[in-house]
Amino acid sequence: MARRYYLPLLVLAVLTAFLAACSGTIDQTITFRADEAWDTTASLAFPAEIAPLLGDQLDQELGAIAQQIESGGGDMRWERSDADGALTYDIEASGQGYDILRSISFSDMSVSVTEVDGERQLTFTATPPLDAAASTLTVVGGEILSSNGEIISGDTVRWVNSPVTMQAVLTERGGAGSLPLLPILGGVALIVGGGLLALLLLRRRAAPRPATLSGYAPPAAPPYQQPPAGVVGDKAIVAPGAAPAARFCVHCGANLRPAAKFCATCGQAQPD
Repeated sequence: MARRYYLPLLVLAVLTAFLAACSGTIDQTITFRADEAWDTTASLAFPAEIAPLLGDQLDQELGAIAQQIESGGGDMRWERSDADGALTYDIEASGQGYDILRSISFSDMSVSVTEVDGERQLTFTATPPLDAAASTLTVVGGEILSSNGEIISGDTVRWVNSPVTMQAVLTERGGAGSLPLLPILGGVALIVGGGLLALLLLRRRAAPRPATLSGYAPPAAPPYQQPPAGVVGDKAIVAPGAAPAARFCVHCGANLRPAAKFCATCGQAQPD
């Protein structure tokens, strides 16, 4: 395996020498993904007074690296641009396996993997490029656990012109450690609960309401009154042999004979 990547590492040494000798600059970003997958972008820039001396040699060196990366199942492409005589190479590469990544890293880097509480953690180290005019290295993962670089966000760390070995402990992006279980379950519960509440409100709105008349209020029931003794319903109970109770006209109040059906005073009919 070491012999397989000898050529790319040798070419990398040549590229680094180009950068040092030509006062070039390097800006590289490496993203670590699950199962040792990775992708990287890099920009190499050379000043106008040096660009004519490079010719096509740098293109040939990059072509050799691309062949080795593609033979390992990866992919690499680049674009060359000339602006005001300055020369810039924009490089993109992706693959799987950290040995292949070393062939496109513009510093001497290493990555080791350990497992902590069921979570894969990467220990990344890289030496700064020697004598380059300027260098920037950015590393992106699932979560940056510790580093001697500038932590830009929870998943990104950066070194600019670092004078010392660059170090970081991180998790892989898209790995088990980058998706905490409890927040996911909490979000699912929140969504399900909200859906059930919305369904209940829709059902309550769809249920028919009893028709009512505007401003109408049902009459209050009359208060209950205990009937007087000797009365059942609306008729008086007369004991056998007792004299009939006195009767009065329901219209004018005059005395009536016991069996009278009309009032002798006002002539109005009387109820039975």
